[in-house]
Amino acid sequence: MLPCSIIKFLIPMKTDSQTFRQLWRKKEMAFLKTNPFQLSRSIIKASTDFLKFFPNLDKLSDETGLIKDIRDTQMVKYGGIFSFPIMHSDVLLKIVMKSMNICQFQIAFAKDFEKIGEFILQHLYFSFH
Repeated sequence: MLPCSIIKFLIPMKTDSQTFRQLWRKKEMAFLKTNPFQLSRSIIKASTDFLKFFPNLDKLSDETGLIKDIRDTQMVKYGGIFSFPIMHSDVLLKIVMKSMNICQFQIAFAKDFEKIGEFILQHLYFSFH
């Protein structure tokens, strides 16, 4: 596990993929994402390993768990909603994992909290890189 992590402060909320997608599309949210990066193999060996850290994530991919992007590479997407008490708001997290252990984190949050959103995203990047 990641001992000193912001993950401890993100309170998971129950959701399903349809609800997540509806919230993700809201216009009043701010969105940030990392550049694609190589995951640390000592922390994440398979896409399902993310469920150890974020047990409430819902698979956003098709039934096989794999979807094709425009470059014809396999990818798995997970999404989840978290309450973050400091913001008094919800944070939506989307994890996109491509072949070769390449990952991208994407978050959506209330527009008033852009600096906190940047901090959460940076922390996720450095925790899993």
